[in-house]
Amino acid sequence: MTRQPSRLVRQLGLWRTSVCLLTLGAGVLGPLLGPALTVFVVVDLLNGEVLSPRTPLAIAMSTLWSCSIVLCCASILWPAWLGICRRGLHAEAKYLPMLPVYYALMMVAAWQGLFELARKPYHWSKTRHGMARSSRRRGMPGNMQRYGRFEIGTG
Repeated sequence: MTRQPSRLVRQLGLWRTSVCLLTLGAGVLGPLLGPALTVFVVVDLLNGEVLSPRTPLAIAMSTLWSCSIVLCCASILWPAWLGICRRGLHAEAKYLPMLPVYYALMMVAAWQGLFELARKPYHWSKTRHGMARSSRRRGMPGNMQRYGRFEIGTG
């Protein structure tokens, strides 16, 4: 996609290309910036700056944090709720409160990936598939072996 940016702009147009690149960038930067933003919000909440700001800067920051919290929760929960409703899976709505935990784990994984990229750029932390008993009954590969720098499934 980004190997030939001029072709991408010709095919999509400047506006759509910008939106596409911003969406991809947000998917990478969001989980990386999440911990810092969370710390800022928690510190401001504990100091009482969010709920009762005293200075113009504190009012601006309070508005920013409040909008961020509301919009983040809405952007996480609303699409999931729509999907549940469209598919008629209303019993699954009980899992919606777990989505912030999922996104917190994404933040941990993003930072782990960044550290691994810096320390071991050729290492691939690959998920082992087929380890469950049910997978082995279906004949999926269960044992993994090392091949060069990567592990591959055999069988």
